[in-house]
Order: sequence, then structure tokens, then C-alpha cells
Amino acid sequence: KNFESKNSHFIIGFKTHQLKGESRGAIDIINNLLGGSFAGRLIDRLRDEGGYIFNWEIGQERLIDAGYIFFKSACNSSNLTKVIKIICEELNKMKLGKIEKEELLTAKNQAIGNLSLNTETTDDYCRWYGTQEFFMERVRGMDEEVEIYKSISTEKIHVISQKHFRFDNCYLAVLGKGEEN
Repeated sequence: KNFESKNSHFIIGFKTHQLKGESRGAIDIINNLLGGSFAGRLIDRLRDEGGYIFNWEIGQERLIDAGYIFFKSACNSSNLTKVIKIICEELNKMKLGKIEKEELLTAKNQAIGNLSLNTETTDDYCRWYGTQEFFMERVRGMDEEVEIYKSISTEKIHVISQKHFRFDNCYLAVLGKGEEN
């Protein structure tokens, strides 16, 4: 939606896999690689190196029949095209398998840490096991999930990125001043 503004707000997203999908865990790692915390490729380039964005949120969801990963932010309208270009460049690097060992290790450790943090309360613990009980063929324990994260390779990230980060699977919404192309 175009309107005169100094700032543009946008969200870019991609369909991924459902809850039972074959890329279980890999999307969590990709989320962290891109900027699931205060570090990550997109955050480094867009905030730290360029100062292009004001805020950000990156996340993903796995539902029964579908899943998605998204990046949401705001920037000066004059930088919108540049910001979208940087996002595409970083996604393309993942599609090409350009992931450093240290970077992958950090993303895995973040995922493992988040798993522990997200099951600290009784409600979270029940949600973890209850969701699996309802929707999965079998219930996995925390240790098994940690092993899934540890086993994810650069090649797996490469394959999953190629599968999902495609132009025909991309959704972009912009509020502010932008051009259709």
C-alpha cells in the first residue's frame, strides 16, 4: 500500500514445511542464521553495518498443514529497495551453501538454548509435549530434539534454502513509499 511517508514498513516471508515436515529443525537453524537473536546475517548487514533498519522481527511457525518463515522491519523509504536487495543477497548465499562452520555452530547453540528456555515453565513444558501428543506420530524428548539440531549440516541448510527461498514462494507486503518492481 503506497502512501507518502519517510518510513516504510515491510514483511517478507516464504512458505516452508508443516509440523511433520522433513526439514524439522533446519528452519529453526536458518531462522537463527538470518537473525533470530541479536546476531545473524541480516541483522549484521542491515542494522550493524548499514544502519538501514529501525527494528526487526524474524520468526517461523510450523502448523499442521503449512509453515512459514518471515522477516519484518521498518526503514527509511529511500532505503527500501536497498534493504530488500540485501535480504535477497543473504538468502541467495544460503541457497548457495555459503555458511561458515562457526556461524552454523552459533545458530545450533542458539536453537538448543532456546529449546531449554522455552520449556522452563509448566505451561511451556506441557505445550511442548502436548503439541507432539496431538499432532505427531510419536513424542520426542528434549534430548532427541537437541540431537536433531546438532545433526543439521551445512548441506541440509543449503538444500532446505534452495527448496523454500524461491521467487515463486516469496510474499512481500510494504506499507509506505515503494515501487511495485
